[in-house]
Amino acid sequence: MLKAGVGASTDKATLSAATAAARQAMDHAGIAQADFALVFATIPHASLYTRMLERIADTTRTRHIVGCSAMGIFTSEGEVEDEPAIAVLVLASDSLVATPFLVRSLRQQGGLAARRLARMLPSPRSSQDFLMLFPDTLTLQAGPFLDGLCLSWPGVPVVGGGASENGSQMHTYQWCGTEVASDAVCGALFSGSLSRAIGHTVACHPIGDPLLVTRAEGNVIFELGGRPAYELFTGLVQEWALPDLRTAANLFFLGFPFDPTHTQLVPGEYYVRNIHGVDPQEGSLLAGSPVREGQVISFTVRDPQRAREDMDGMVGDLAKVCAGRPPRFGVYFNCCGRGTSLYGRPNVDLDIIRRHFPDLPIIGFFTYAEIGPTPDGQCLHNYTGVLTLVGD
Repeated sequence: MLKAGVGASTDKATLSAATAAARQAMDHAGIAQADFALVFATIPHASLYTRMLERIADTTRTRHIVGCSAMGIFTSEGEVEDEPAIAVLVLASDSLVATPFLVRSLRQQGGLAARRLARMLPSPRSSQDFLMLFPDTLTLQAGPFLDGLCLSWPGVPVVGGGASENGSQMHTYQWCGTEVASDAVCGALFSGSLSRAIGHTVACHPIGDPLLVTRAEGNVIFELGGRPAYELFTGLVQEWALPDLRTAANLFFLGFPFDPTHTQLVPGEYYVRNIHGVDPQEGSLLAGSPVREGQVISFTVRDPQRAREDMDGMVGDLAKVCAGRPPRFGVYFNCCGRGTSLYGRPNVDLDIIRRHFPDLPIIGFFTYAEIGPTPDGQCLHNYTGVLTLVGD
């Protein structure tokens, strides 16, 4: 049987917070020894991350610990953003196995790092096995890395979130056991007798007509439908009566279909990227990922009401999938561009999850990017929430 419990603490004293969060998790799980623990902690605790992990290891009686730094945490008790906080999930099971790992030196590694990871872990044996990742988003070559995992383990879904920080560090932290690293990816392969359901929700929704990319190079879009991309973007700014391009860059984004042959953005089948820059002289936009001539993209807008509706639909669909076989715990990877900055108040996403799964132990954090499966592989998302539910 799988037992799970979650604990959290906002105590500013790192070791006291670590003890309180771990003990609370153990009490909620009703266990004396854990087999595995997930730990997320905000940056005010960064100077004592190693000692924090040692204290959690002693309290939970396991060295099988993984997690990362975070701008904020997400648990069954509530969201905490931009404040000292530690969240702990503990698991004990005679059937589910969580195999932890840490791969260093992500920078410029891409597919090589994925192959190194694949060699470290046993091959997945069940169709329900899945991989959970916490990479250093600042150094991860997401495309080659995720493509490499698909080649090594075809059909095995990958979920996770990019480690984050509050802007004071300029790097993020990943950990495995009591070892703390940067420029790394950690996580766990979940295998054995388990059930899982995965869903994702997006905060940005298409506006206007789909646009054909008629001229592009790398991440630079020169023309959309034969017109300068910059001209179309500034036209949108004027239409919405925005004061400047900086304001527009926080509101408008680019949407890409998972399948580049699609001619429009279908709900649940697209990903979002930032507009990183504009060039009035060249008439171009700089996108957050490579763009191919001949594909269709759309401008999207971050919309709290549509985001709330999409979240409720996603969690409702997962509740139907899990009917008759309820999950034992959930892990939610929530973009830093969601939460209070999207809704104007905390706990909106959490309240939706609790409405559908009122007693479910939940842990998660606010990420720099989210990882979730697509029909053809895995994708690095922005402005999304990825919810993974796990049961016996």
